[in-house]
Amino acid sequence: MIAFTLINLQIHNPLLPKPSVDQAPALLGQTLSNILTLLFIGAGLAFFFMFVIGGLKWITSAGEKEKVEGAKKQITSAIVGLILILSIFAVIGFLNQLFGVNLVEFNLPKLNTGSDPSHTSDCFCHDDLNVWIGSGCGDREGQFCYPE
Repeated sequence: MIAFTLINLQIHNPLLPKPSVDQAPALLGQTLSNILTLLFIGAGLAFFFMFVIGGLKWITSAGEKEKVEGAKKQITSAIVGLILILSIFAVIGFLNQLFGVNLVEFNLPKLNTGSDPSHTSDCFCHDDLNVWIGSGCGDREGQFCYPE
């Protein structure tokens, strides 16, 4: 029994939410939302720096046609990139309005684990001991758990 309990012992990072099958879609949705947000922020920063560097190149070109043309191309590329990012953001907003699909805040449906959340039993996770306690626990009694 002790070896079986040690195998089920898990290390949990207190800074992260407690792992649960029911929380997996929310965690995945939040991760995808964060990635999309970071991509938009990165694209905005890339536009800003390309635009500023292109402007500085134009200022320091001293009237040389080749340098001026290179600076104009860089500024034009930055503006085209910004228009592309803004149009992607507009399409995401349009899809949200039209179909109710919000790609910025992913809300994935919860998995059906077969357990009825309204069902209560005599088995619970003890807050201080972090073990299952109660007459309804069966084989789980005494095993490690996460208090809710």
